[in-house]
Amino acid sequence: QGTCLAAIRRRAEAEDSLREALRLAPTMTGAYVNLAGVLLAKRDYEESVTLCRRALELEPRCREATMNLANALRNLGRRCEAVELVWRHIDLERRSASAEVVETEPSE
Repeated sequence: QGTCLAAIRRRAEAEDSLREALRLAPTMTGAYVNLAGVLLAKRDYEESVTLCRRALELEPRCREATMNLANALRNLGRRCEAVELVWRHIDLERRSASAEVVETEPSE
């Protein structure tokens, strides 16, 4: 519901809905990511950073959390940190993909 409300720019209602979702399910990565997105739109970059970091604790490979975090950091003037974050994520994805290929290759 919160995501739908955010999509139609009913941000205050979206924020309330997503906060309630997190109260009920505090390990729901998507709710952290979506609430961070709503707060980015409201220019509440500091709380968005906090929420994205929590989402990444729960799901380290979450692309959406990484991108929201990078955007929040950039908007806070922390461009180098944002760029480093994205490159770390790309490296993590690349290493993970390589490991998956090795695991699926037949043994001789």
